[in-house]
Amino acid sequence: MDRFSAVAPACVRVLLLPVGQIERHTYLDVVRQLQLHAVVIPLKALETQSLEDDLLLSPQHFSGGSILFNYAVAEVPEPQRQLAPFELFRETLLVLGITAGLSKDPDQYETQLKRAAEELRERHGRVVHRHLLLLDDAPSPTQVQHVTVLQATNQHGLSLAMQQVAARFLHELSTYAKAMQASPSIQTPGQISQGMLRSMMLREDEGRPPSRHSALGDPKSPTSEDNSSRPPSLSQDILPPATSFDQMPAANALGRSDSNTSRRSKSRPRTTSFDRVPVLSKEKTKDRGKARVGIVIGSIYLMSGQWAEALKILVDNTTRSRALNDHIWNGKGLEMIVVCLLLHLWAGIDVQVPAICYQLSDRVRDRFSKAFAAELAQKISGPQTAAEKLSSSLPDLMKHILLLYHSIEGTMELPYITVAEATVRASRTLACLQATNGMLDQDSIPHIVKHESPLSRPKWSSSTFQVQKPLSKTGISDLVTHALPSTDENIPLSDHISILTGVASVYSILQMDRKRAITMKTLIARLTSALYQARKLGAAEMGIHPAASLSLDSDAGALADMSQSSSGLIPLARDLVSVYGMHLEYDDTTLHTNHRQFGSATLQLEILRDLLKLCEASPDLKGISLMVVAMMSSAGHHGSFDLSAKHRAILISAEEQSKLISMQSRANGISKQAGIELAEYNYWDPFLLRGIELHPLPQERAIYEATAGLSVSPSNSAKNPLLYDPNARKTATKEDRIVLPLGEASKFSLTLQNPFDVAIDIESLDLVIEGTALAGSCENVRLGPARLEHIVIEVKPQTVGDTAVTGCRIKVAGCLEQMFLLTRAPWTSIDTSLLKSIGQDGLQEEILTESSAPDHDRVAVTVIDRQPQLLLRETSSQIVMLLEGEKQRYSIVLENVSDVPAVIKSVQCHTDGIKLANEQHKAGSLTIEPQQSYKQEFDLIGQLAASVARASIAYASSANSKFTRMVEVALELTIKPAISVSQVDIVPREHDSLTFILDLHNAWSMPCDYTCWTESKQDSNTEGLLNPGQSTKIQLKTLRWLDRSKMSVDLAVAKEELSKHLHVGWHSMGRSGNVSLDGIHLSEDVLRVLAGPAIAITLTHLHSETAQHNEASAGEFTTIRATLKNTMHTLDPVVLQLQCQRPHPSASIDRHALVAGSLSRLIPVWPPDGTVSVDFAICPLSIGAIALDAAVRPALSSGSPINSTTTQSLVMHITE
Repeated sequence: MDRFSAVAPACVRVLLLPVGQIERHTYLDVVRQLQLHAVVIPLKALETQSLEDDLLLSPQHFSGGSILFNYAVAEVPEPQRQLAPFELFRETLLVLGITAGLSKDPDQYETQLKRAAEELRERHGRVVHRHLLLLDDAPSPTQVQHVTVLQATNQHGLSLAMQQVAARFLHELSTYAKAMQASPSIQTPGQISQGMLRSMMLREDEGRPPSRHSALGDPKSPTSEDNSSRPPSLSQDILPPATSFDQMPAANALGRSDSNTSRRSKSRPRTTSFDRVPVLSKEKTKDRGKARVGIVIGSIYLMSGQWAEALKILVDNTTRSRALNDHIWNGKGLEMIVVCLLLHLWAGIDVQVPAICYQLSDRVRDRFSKAFAAELAQKISGPQTAAEKLSSSLPDLMKHILLLYHSIEGTMELPYITVAEATVRASRTLACLQATNGMLDQDSIPHIVKHESPLSRPKWSSSTFQVQKPLSKTGISDLVTHALPSTDENIPLSDHISILTGVASVYSILQMDRKRAITMKTLIARLTSALYQARKLGAAEMGIHPAASLSLDSDAGALADMSQSSSGLIPLARDLVSVYGMHLEYDDTTLHTNHRQFGSATLQLEILRDLLKLCEASPDLKGISLMVVAMMSSAGHHGSFDLSAKHRAILISAEEQSKLISMQSRANGISKQAGIELAEYNYWDPFLLRGIELHPLPQERAIYEATAGLSVSPSNSAKNPLLYDPNARKTATKEDRIVLPLGEASKFSLTLQNPFDVAIDIESLDLVIEGTALAGSCENVRLGPARLEHIVIEVKPQTVGDTAVTGCRIKVAGCLEQMFLLTRAPWTSIDTSLLKSIGQDGLQEEILTESSAPDHDRVAVTVIDRQPQLLLRETSSQIVMLLEGEKQRYSIVLENVSDVPAVIKSVQCHTDGIKLANEQHKAGSLTIEPQQSYKQEFDLIGQLAASVARASIAYASSANSKFTRMVEVALELTIKPAISVSQVDIVPREHDSLTFILDLHNAWSMPCDYTCWTESKQDSNTEGLLNPGQSTKIQLKTLRWLDRSKMSVDLAVAKEELSKHLHVGWHSMGRSGNVSLDGIHLSEDVLRVLAGPAIAITLTHLHSETAQHNEASAGEFTTIRATLKNTMHTLDPVVLQLQCQRPHPSASIDRHALVAGSLSRLIPVWPPDGTVSVDFAICPLSIGAIALDAAVRPALSSGSPINSTTTQSLVMHITE
């Protein structure tokens, strides 16, 4: 039964003890089952037990009641034991010994059983009843009394056994009740009133201060929202050093906040009439004693299940106490009456609410107007049920009870623990009542009694009650605040923690999660301090250092027991951090959800630190690991980051991060050493995997696409020196596939991120593959702090087909093995900036929405059949020295080292300095069998500009294979000059011939013989010898060989045609070669000489038969014919211009010759190598010589191959 249940004063405290050689887990299992199934024992079930008819507490007197057992496994602290019989439920009335493992021999069995009963009698001689619960079957009937054999540990077996125990307990309790009836009076438990102490100390300076009971001020109802008074603080007594957990004062753990202390100290409530100490006569003293004894007897009847008789006794004696101004016992009686009424309603028994429950104090009655008092009286006398009547009076009644409990008796007042627990019970009852809109119904009553059913919150209706308005959550919250202990309250730490727990439960019912979280935070701080203090005391007793209490040499069983007993801390932590806007645990579906939903990150880390300290002090190994993961996750930047510091903001320092990792490692080490199940959770950074790429392969193993000649995979591409380059092209996308051959090991480069300032140990790493098997893993990898790091993993394809790498399954030290998806692009979660609800309401209404998940990539992989592999086995020197123009033979040997035949598909030379020696094999015609060799020859040519000679041999498994491999031959060339041609001049000669004038120079250190020749067989050669450093000029005649139709004004074409026709060779010391003419300089004039005219023009005089050649008569017309020949493939229209002029420049042609028509003629396009004739009629007017010039120019301004005027001259002699 809950300690703070409203019916806790009606419960019988049962102490459960292990007796004999019972195993620990068996004992704990029986305790758990008793707490679940044997708390309520109906009196009707005890009628079958053999009890006397005249028994004082016989079940037959009231069969509708029940006995409520409160099972405990620890002794009652001595300060609380002294509160009985005022609070009889605190005292252990029944001791139940649980034993097992007894001997099967009847004699030994009897002896062991007697010894167990005697042990209980010696240790607990003052309890009402002692009983043994035997788990084993009895071999023979026993003579030992009060022994019950448990037939089964299920609900039915436990109920039968506890019915027998309850029957014997009622018999002994009847005797105890008779002895109590003989008592003349009962002393009120208490302590010297702190108000009195302060009065004596401050009387001279400040006058008489208020007493403690007035801290509640006016007896306002919890419906009032301005009730914020608190009881004044009590001075702290000086205590001896604590020697046990219960003796630790709460003040040694952690003081209360300054705000609470200040608020309590500022409270100056007024003094009530209860402060006055009455002087009683002997008769009134005797009557007061009888009333007190009657209230205790009523409590005994209430515990025994005789609720009807208990209500009658309590009402009579409470009324008498009220009349005698015995305020404390008046409050006790009223509380017991409320408990009795609640039990009646819970059991469904009709009951009448006594009139004493409606008698409000004078101060309360004055608050109501006469009209309201009349309405209240009408409601009380009207046809209301007991639940409605009790509901209407319960708030003010509970407030009145607490006010009475704060009264003083003489110089004494009730201990703080009594008043505080009563305050928590009253607040909890009112909170349950508020949850159902002030009505005691089928939802609230079970929750008030046993806290067993969830509360529903119906909407408030004005027709529900006309008397009582809805209870105020604020008023109830203010009421329970008075139960919070302060630094002045001298109470054991266990009671301090218990009260904080009760206050938190009230806030939970009120759904005031923030106040509950603040209370729980205070509780955690005090509990942590107490656990550390207990560890120090235990270590001092053992003579060891406190830090060594959790060393690896500690007892494994003790560690396992401590970890198992503290397993409830994780649900507590999970519930507490949710108030601050966090989640603790995540699965794969919510892996990328931001751990911080809302709230302050500073407060969240602070509460996680407190929880971590509590788990460490418990010790809760699972809780330590969970808190470490939660802190690292909450402190980190939730997203994929780059290397800039602004994207890597961590909310905790590097020292604290290192400490957290050490704590996690230590907890896991202790778990392994002790054989405890490892407490592992998901890694705190879901963006651990940032990239997957194929590690650069050796050139001879790279796979190329046969059609494009380019690598399908990025293995041949240059490695980017940047770990993350946002401008780099994405590789291995859905369009770009990585091609791997079957059975060959390849390496993948994985990019992992670690934004934290501590190194991370990775125990295992496996690729997650879709489809085709692609095994790949690595172990024991250390990821450095604050970096993106490459991890190389080796894979080996097993089958052919298409597959994809979607992520990695990584096991980080101390964390669960989990799958990490590939996230290349930077991403971070974005908090919602606009909220319709704040805090817990927003969380419950699911207003806080997460941002979209990041985009995950996948690496497409194609596994192809086995591929051949050729290696260079025999080669000449990799560095070759050549003279300029020298040609040298170079050979290589290729060996097929695989078990697949290799088909040579192509041999390509990529530089001008290397040529294929022969073309003896066509593409796909040569096959190199496994373990066979093939020799390939190349010609190396010396060129001054060349430093590297490169060639490649492409091969595949078949001639039609889509993928190929390539063997590359790369040589370093050292080229030295020999014979060089520095200048070439061309001089035109007659009969369409040319003369080449060349400047030769020997730049080598040895004499060289040279030879100059042309392609024309009709030309002669020129030979000679040049010593080192000698230069010479040679001439070489040749006919014009150049086809003008292939020429243009481009100098490069002219050089190419010249190199084909003109050759310069040399030889010296066994070396020979040809001089390259590519570097010579040709001007446009030399080009025209080399190419000749584009259009050949011939002027002819068509004279008569009597005239001589080029002679004409003055005054007669003669014909001049211009013949044009096209030497180009294409020609645009041209203009032919004929000019006549006298030899003397000053003479005018118009005065000495006449021309029929125009001297300019437009010539249309005519075919290549064709001729066109144009006639001009000229009549000389005077004798002498006339010069005729014919010129051809382009008719168009541009686009014509004739870029200058071509001319031809003719001189005629004019006679009479």
